[in-house]
Amino acid sequence: MMILIFFELINCLSNNINKLSLSIDEKWDSMLHGDLWELHQLLTFNYQNSNMEYDETRKEAIKQYRKSLSTSKIKNFVQTANHLFTDITKNRNDFYSNEGINLIVNQFDVEKLKVFLDEFMRCGPNLDVHPTKILHVLNRKTDS
Repeated sequence: MMILIFFELINCLSNNINKLSLSIDEKWDSMLHGDLWELHQLLTFNYQNSNMEYDETRKEAIKQYRKSLSTSKIKNFVQTANHLFTDITKNRNDFYSNEGINLIVNQFDVEKLKVFLDEFMRCGPNLDVHPTKILHVLNRKTDS
């Protein structure tokens, strides 16, 4: 499935059309809203804005996203992230997307980690999250 490439094409066309002071039909623009596209946009590295300020802005946006994830939203997050990594083509933003996922997961509290681990084991085979970090935190918290 190459849906992200399709979304990226629509996004590129939309941006270029906007630069020409034209507008794109709402049905095409509305495709760029949804969990998969928004997570992709959050995690990927924007080469056009690749300076220190952008990196800090990206990390802050990832931090805010993590804070917005309630325990009930973790399952959807894992499923969306897993779908994202099913769709990413090789050698395109894998590193930055993995880094972003790990930034999110590494800041979860114990309750969210338990839900994440359960869903990760159930339906997250495409995610590159190191379970030893998760298990280390869970073991340390439950042993005390």
